[in-house]
Amino acid sequence: MKPKVILIIALVLGLITSGAVYFMMDNMQGEPVAKKTVSVVVATKDIQPRMTIEEGLVKVKQMPKEMVHPQAINSLSEVKGNLVLKKIIAGEQILKPRLLNEKEDSPGLAFNLEPSQRAVTVAVNEVIGVAGFLTPGDHVDVVGVFTSNSGDEAIAKTVLQNIKVLAVAQDMVNGKDQEPKVTKSVTLAADLKDAEKLILADARGDIRLALRSVKNKSNVVTDGIKIAEIIKQEDEPTERYQEVSPKVKDAPISKEVNRDQSTKQNEEVTKENQAKSFATKVRKKREIKKEIEIIRGAKKNYIQVPMQ
Repeated sequence: MKPKVILIIALVLGLITSGAVYFMMDNMQGEPVAKKTVSVVVATKDIQPRMTIEEGLVKVKQMPKEMVHPQAINSLSEVKGNLVLKKIIAGEQILKPRLLNEKEDSPGLAFNLEPSQRAVTVAVNEVIGVAGFLTPGDHVDVVGVFTSNSGDEAIAKTVLQNIKVLAVAQDMVNGKDQEPKVTKSVTLAADLKDAEKLILADARGDIRLALRSVKNKSNVVTDGIKIAEIIKQEDEPTERYQEVSPKVKDAPISKEVNRDQSTKQNEEVTKENQAKSFATKVRKKREIKKEIEIIRGAKKNYIQVPMQ
């Protein structure tokens, strides 16, 4: 075959091949493959930890499904008003682990407080801390014992009621199988006014924590109790008097004076009953109050002395 013929055939085949490739490429561009997209919430600005997500910090963006993180949030209602735990960079998808979930255990003490509450830590021991039975989430009453400036009068008063236990030592989680554990500190949640009362009571007196039942939501108003009310005695000594008849010497028996025997017996029985009644009264009063008996001539004086 002549070289010219071979060249012509090659040129024709090349043109045919080029035309086929061009036709195929044109068809592919004319019918693009549709990719599936989903809605994703992304940050429009940098969001710092402990910030609340508000309008303007996030927006909804359409992204290819294969580029969306499995824990990404796709609705603005799910993120607005929530607190941010870790920093979120502008353009980054909002992920569930980056937000505070109230249903799960919060990572920090500040996240467990209501907006009006403060966390106050008090020192405890086995007695003050209810023998280690306190656990986070319990509620307690705070009872303080205070003494007067002179030190001669003491009063026990309930300072606060229904106070939540935030943490025992550094433990903020209440385990289901947690055993009693004696610690050195307990952190309580209180409003600002109650926090002031708690700090002052702890500084000026001795406080005890009284564990409440989980079913008890009521508060009881009390006036407190003084030591004098417990021992039931008066503050100042009092004095009681009793007339005592002087003993009369027996008169010599006289034949002229002969008293009736039955009359004597009746008088003796009456005197005996009176003596027993008086002794019973004295014994009952002495059981309540300590007394000192003082005899002055024909009188007996009883001075009540406060028991130490």
